[in-house]
Amino acid sequence: LFKQESMNVCIANCKNAQFKVSQKIKGVVIEKCESVAVELENEIVTLDMVNCKKCTVFVKDKAPLIQVENCEEPKLILFNPCVVDKPRIMSANSTNFSVDAQQENREESDWKSIMIPYQLQTEINPDNFRATNTLIGL
Repeated sequence: LFKQESMNVCIANCKNAQFKVSQKIKGVVIEKCESVAVELENEIVTLDMVNCKKCTVFVKDKAPLIQVENCEEPKLILFNPCVVDKPRIMSANSTNFSVDAQQENREESDWKSIMIPYQLQTEINPDNFRATNTLIGL
């Protein structure tokens, strides 16, 4: 028998759709999709978005490795539990994503947008929400 924690979910060739992944799984691959929104409720190991157009991913828990390749207008919404875990974000093209900078004593979230530079690995400091970039492979 397979345990869900060792399984991956692949969302491929979809258009104008919304998905909610609420089970604890190993990873998610979103491939060749257009105008798709994906909500990830539980911790995952990897998130890969490949050859997508105008797709949005809401990461509500930990995701240590996020990779975006050959996507047009991708958007990553990283909630506080993901940011606190300091995910590594790698992109083969420039990517905009938003960070939930919600403070514990506030009811509303303050969102901050950060650009992921081309072919760099980005890590976010959860204390000040500043991005640190290094060349991929170093």
